Amino acid sequence: MTLPRLILASDDAELERRLAEAVDGLADVLLISPTAGNLLQTLVEAKPTILLVDQESRTPLHIIVGLVRRADPALHAVAIGDARNPDAVLGAVRAGATDFLDKGEPRDVLRAQVLRHLQSGAEASRAAPGSFELVLSAQPGGGESLFALNLAVLRACAGGDMLFVDCSLPTSEAAAALDIRTAYTVQDAVKDIGRLDRTLVTSALARHPDSGLMVLPLATTAAPDVESVAPEALARLVAAVRPLFRDTLLAAGGVRSPGLLLEFMQAAGRIYFLCEQKFTALADGQQLLRRIDPGPEVLGRTVLVVDEHQPSISLTEEQMRTALGLTSSFRLPPSRVELINSLNTGHPLVLEQPRGAYALALAKGAGIDAPASSSPRRLITGAVSKARNRIFARGAR
Repeated sequence: MTLPRLILASDDAELERRLAEAVDGLADVLLISPTAGNLLQTLVEAKPTILLVDQESRTPLHIIVGLVRRADPALHAVAIGDARNPDAVLGAVRAGATDFLDKGEPRDVLRAQVLRHLQSGAEASRAAPGSFELVLSAQPGGGESLFALNLAVLRACAGGDMLFVDCSLPTSEAAAALDIRTAYTVQDAVKDIGRLDRTLVTSALARHPDSGLMVLPLATTAAPDVESVAPEALARLVAAVRPLFRDTLLAAGGVRSPGLLLEFMQAAGRIYFLCEQKFTALADGQQLLRRIDPGPEVLGRTVLVVDEHQPSISLTEEQMRTALGLTSSFRLPPSRVELINSLNTGHPLVLEQPRGAYALALAKGAGIDAPASSSPRRLITGAVSKARNRIFARGAR
């Protein structure tokens, strides 16, 4: 039986040896010096199944990608380098690589990654969009960001393949709340929209190791140009990434375009409408829904979430639901202190206190099984935790 052919464009003979050992019996490895003329001729003659490009090669990756497109538009260039360097990963994505493999991984991991590419035809089965849920808030800047984040974590723990698109403004809190670094944003994805696929997004997006949640934030800093992402561009992006994941949750806190919100509401299988137990929030919520004008069918899929519910407050859940024209609702208990503490420590509340009142109420309202016990607390490592340590150190001086 003829094995698939894997071309490694590199000057690193040791990398070729490790790769050949990793894919023994799975693919034949051909090492070629990554010079423009040699590579183009080899691609045309050898017709490889996979092309791996050493990111440290002397020919820039974007030039190699251009050669690949000339030789075989169906062939994808997969970069291999140091995945611990987020700038290297982003550079590869920008250059047009469809995936990024870590050359430092053990042989069995490299073998599994190559096998995934050999089986990439199975990705065609993901053509239909996955499930889609939406989080709206009566008043921007309330508790919707951490609510959406904890909901997304619960969904990821329950079902695995989950994307969280966080459009909170002025900045997403997801990186701090999950103790991860989110270098790839909605603005980056909009620029890459013409070639978005599963391998690109899973290579570029930040991933929460405890739950497997993938995160795509609108903004990681309070930059003035964030709101320049046009509504139509954001709509196209969400439509493009949804088929790549089993489930997608969009927190629309920073989106105030009625037309775009209507499009998202019409596409969502369930909409969570977060509202505090006060008249001003209720009035703003009524005004927002009047501007969107979603219609009775969409309102039937919209659930009122009464945030920080207190029985002693005279404005009741039933009154709020009636005023908003909604038929279903659930309450979240007062948890501001716990939520902020979980944000400050980088561990989501639903994992920190899975049997706590907040996690149980959220899981029940969303129809998800709460985690049976807390996940082991991770060591404080990574860029976000180092940033915390620097902040604490400055405060101590």
